[in-house]
Amino acid sequence: MSKGMAVIVKPTYACNAACDYCEVYKWGDLFKPMDKETFALLEKKLNEHFKKITKDKAHITFYWLGGEPLMMSDEFYGDVLDITKNSSMQISHAMQSNLIPYAKKDFKNLKELLTNFRKVKNKDKPQKDKFVFSTSADPVSDARKLKNGKSYDEAFLKSIFQLKKDGAGYAAVYTVHSGSIGREKEIYHYFKNLGFNGININAMCDYAGKFSDEEFGMSVKDYGTFMIEMWKVWARDDYKLNITPFNSWKKLRDTGSEDELRCYNDGKCDASLCAVGPNGDVFTCDRAMQAKQLPLGSIKKDSFDEMFKKKIHKKRVSYLKENDCKGCAWWSYCKGSCPYESRGEYEGRFEKSYWCESYKMLFEYINHDKATKSINYMQKRENKNSKKIFSLPFTIGMSDKYYHDEFLPFLAKYKDFIYDIYFTHYMPPFENDAMGTKDIYTRNHDNSEEKNKKIFSWMMDIQKRFGIKVSATFNNILVEPTKENLDLFIQNLKPLYKKGLRSITIPHYTWMSDGSLKRAFPDMTIKNTILKNVSKPQEYVDYAKNGFDVINIDRYNLRDRDNLKRLKKAYDRYKVPMVILANEWCRGLCPAMSEHYQYNCSNGSGCSVKFFDTALGHTTCPSWGRESEWYSLKNANLPVFRKDVDELLQYVQIFKLHGRSDMKLFYQSLDIIKSYADGDDIVFKELYKFMQHFKYDKKKIEFWNKYTKNCKFECWDCKVCEDLHKSGEKARQAQGELVF
Repeated sequence: MSKGMAVIVKPTYACNAACDYCEVYKWGDLFKPMDKETFALLEKKLNEHFKKITKDKAHITFYWLGGEPLMMSDEFYGDVLDITKNSSMQISHAMQSNLIPYAKKDFKNLKELLTNFRKVKNKDKPQKDKFVFSTSADPVSDARKLKNGKSYDEAFLKSIFQLKKDGAGYAAVYTVHSGSIGREKEIYHYFKNLGFNGININAMCDYAGKFSDEEFGMSVKDYGTFMIEMWKVWARDDYKLNITPFNSWKKLRDTGSEDELRCYNDGKCDASLCAVGPNGDVFTCDRAMQAKQLPLGSIKKDSFDEMFKKKIHKKRVSYLKENDCKGCAWWSYCKGSCPYESRGEYEGRFEKSYWCESYKMLFEYINHDKATKSINYMQKRENKNSKKIFSLPFTIGMSDKYYHDEFLPFLAKYKDFIYDIYFTHYMPPFENDAMGTKDIYTRNHDNSEEKNKKIFSWMMDIQKRFGIKVSATFNNILVEPTKENLDLFIQNLKPLYKKGLRSITIPHYTWMSDGSLKRAFPDMTIKNTILKNVSKPQEYVDYAKNGFDVINIDRYNLRDRDNLKRLKKAYDRYKVPMVILANEWCRGLCPAMSEHYQYNCSNGSGCSVKFFDTALGHTTCPSWGRESEWYSLKNANLPVFRKDVDELLQYVQIFKLHGRSDMKLFYQSLDIIKSYADGDDIVFKELYKFMQHFKYDKKKIEFWNKYTKNCKFECWDCKVCEDLHKSGEKARQAQGELVF
């Protein structure tokens, strides 16, 4: 804890206004106004706390907010002034008010209190006595209203003119909403021409669920556009008006200094800020108080020593830095922004801001050519240090006992190597997927719908407990790519998003084309299905430009180094991570793959026969495996050795492991993660065991390993796999094994 902090004090929730996008004025009758005894207790408790942690005089700044703080009597502020003067701490004061009562009352004590703030704050710069107010206004809508029905704007301007007459300073808080878009120049010059010292810009927050409000709600893109256009107006005016947070971001851009970042962006609000309500309840800040969430305690029952130990938001910053925001080029600007820009919409305090993409739009704009360098640098650093390289399946047949006794301990140990966990989920219009109908894998275990709910519950638990993103798979490519199906999908996905789902796989390219998925779920990571066979660089670029956040490329590329190099060039330009399926044990360029998945995707609810158990399906992989002992060498799998796995990571960012419907393959996937994480030279042990079983010659293994990196699965004109298999014949004969 530092030797000073800001304490927001809300002496009353009562307000003379009834603004359309505010809820706080409705609380006025629920709490009695603060009395002098409560403020005296607040000063006493703070004093006791800081005496324990510093020998220096603590500096406390009280920021008076409401409700409307000018509805308190001037006598109350006289009591506050007396307590301030007699305190052993160095105390200063500031106030945010709608100013409506100012022109009608004489606030002698309050003016002295705020002048005192000015003197303390600028003790090294003597100046004329000048008190300062922060206020708020909206020049482009009539959302601000008085309870008495009179004109808000008229009363507000009277008070502004009185402030000018009194020689006071004043700044504004401006709430951005849908009506602000396109009127940036008008807003800027309204405040400048009225003599405001500065503007503090905030997006409309979520205390009343207004992010999606029909009248005032705006999209993420809208808010990003507003900030860019406001920045342009500000820059054309030579940055004369002090705009928060623009001024701190400009300083960071120009000097690298984070000294002036506001509480939303400095990541230190736990150590520098708290808020106290009329009855002495303490919260992390006024936004927490208005959201009625994360109370720290009460000055009437708790010490600040106890309350400040919680450090709730520090945990969030640490989590985001290593998870959702890891590697972000703009971390120093944002740090996930304010938790209360996420909580109402996401119901999760550890989520980054709802406005994340809005901020990125601005940061990329203001950095211009620096943006590309910064992104490239951060991406290189991320690639170098990142261990989250495996996308792990969750097998639908997992038992409760295995989940709790084996799987959760595994995740606890190896979570730093797991990019995400993808899982099966069924909901309209997806009654089945590429693994077959839900009845195949759930009817013999649990009721399918109950299993569906249980798995989703487990996934949310994993995400919360370990910080591993979980990803729902919707990959039935036979669901028609219509707007009706997309709308149905969005409708059914909303409850999952609200519960915390932040990643999905979808079956159709066109479902990203109209932007409705991103508008509905702005913080959702969206992947394409591998069934789309994205392989060529142009295909990757098309998916990247269409808005996909992660792109699954075809497993064929495991043995086409020439194409991987071209894909890497495309990745360097578009920076959308590439994922490649690594251990499916399927033939490269399989001629029956599309039919296999067509069968699975089209199964009816009564089907219980897997593709490979059908009369025709049995003629594919099962038959090919019997025809040649070395068939496994022709499969599109991850390399055996660590050095070759690391070489692949120069081209792709994530390995997708197999086993969503097969416990045996699931165990293999766990072993691959364990082997890589433990630093073993042999990563794909199952394939290595196959080679050992047939006693392959080591030099032949090395040649096969090098050759197949770029063989392109052109098996018709190649015998390298067969030659490797024959290399073990003598050793097998020496041990009396039959060789055919």
